[in-house]
Amino acid sequence: MMKVKVWLFTLLFLAGCSQMIPRSTPTPIITPTATPGKVGVSVTHAPSVEQAAQGFLQAWKDEKYTDMYAMLTKLSQDSVTEADFEKRYRNVAVSMTLKTLDFTILSTLTKPNSGQAAYKIAFHTNQFADITSGEMVMNLSLEDGGWRIGWEDGMILTELRGGNDLALDYNSPGRGIIYDSNGHALAAEGDAVAFRRCPGKN
Repeated sequence: MMKVKVWLFTLLFLAGCSQMIPRSTPTPIITPTATPGKVGVSVTHAPSVEQAAQGFLQAWKDEKYTDMYAMLTKLSQDSVTEADFEKRYRNVAVSMTLKTLDFTILSTLTKPNSGQAAYKIAFHTNQFADITSGEMVMNLSLEDGGWRIGWEDGMILTELRGGNDLALDYNSPGRGIIYDSNGHALAAEGDAVAFRRCPGKN
């Protein structure tokens, strides 16, 4: 009887203790879920090197030197004034007796911040046959979202690079004397003096 009581007491004791010990509740695991945002990718294409080169050469053909100067890089504008820039082009036009010109863009190269255009010029003159330049190169730089021309003298004619000038000399060669078989001059140079009398005047 004693063993039964002890066993019953132990059972009741353990049951009571189990109610006194707080049960641990599992801590919830929070997994952050990232909501994917909408990322917009915009592609900005570089301006056309060919169009920029064509605009510069067309302005030259139209003798719009102010427009040409406005297309130069800031560094080029710092190296030559607009007045000297225009004077350079006008002097070349006078020296070659230029009527008009035509241009051909041969190729272009585009990089992120720079570009190149290869071109030729056909000069139509009053005094000479057409003069065709060799292949010339125009260097361009991207400034303020647009192409600007890195100008130098060789863009007019490669021979002008380094500050060379173009000049036209008029020479009137003297005629040689033509003699006959006896040594007498048939045609010779000499001074001619003409006198004229005007009626009614003393």
